[in-house]
Amino acid sequence: MLHPTQELEPPANPARFTRNIFDAMISFRDHIRNESHVFPMAFANEEMRDWDNKDLECFAADLIAPWYFNFYVSWQTCEEKLHVTYEEMKTDKISYFSKILKYADLDANKEAVEDLLARSRNESTRKNAAVSGRGSQICDEAKQKILGYASYYPDVDFSPIGL
Repeated sequence: MLHPTQELEPPANPARFTRNIFDAMISFRDHIRNESHVFPMAFANEEMRDWDNKDLECFAADLIAPWYFNFYVSWQTCEEKLHVTYEEMKTDKISYFSKILKYADLDANKEAVEDLLARSRNESTRKNAAVSGRGSQICDEAKQKILGYASYYPDVDFSPIGL
């Protein structure tokens, strides 16, 4: 039986967007605390906002990281894909979006991308700190849980997500 990502047929041009997994877990911790405890990857309740960092990070490692691993590993099976990262987007938005548009056979000229980005700046967007590298704050217990999940897939290259 094939995984759904193996059944994609042209003209499907999937782009896989990833972020350093430790940064993502810190972002989820802060999202629960500062934005909303409601999201599709795991059930959290209002009281969790008051948990200390370690408990929220372990919650994210136990219940959200498995979803992230499922997403990342399942897309490994898709042969035709573009892999782009959060870090690339933060470094050079024009090149980042041009790369995606070109991959999807859409107009990727610099002026069109600049116009798109300019128009989106006027829209309200929600984001946490939007800073790469905050994953270095993650507690050792949560970090070990995440490394344990990766050990189930010894043939998968996790370097694009910080492992």
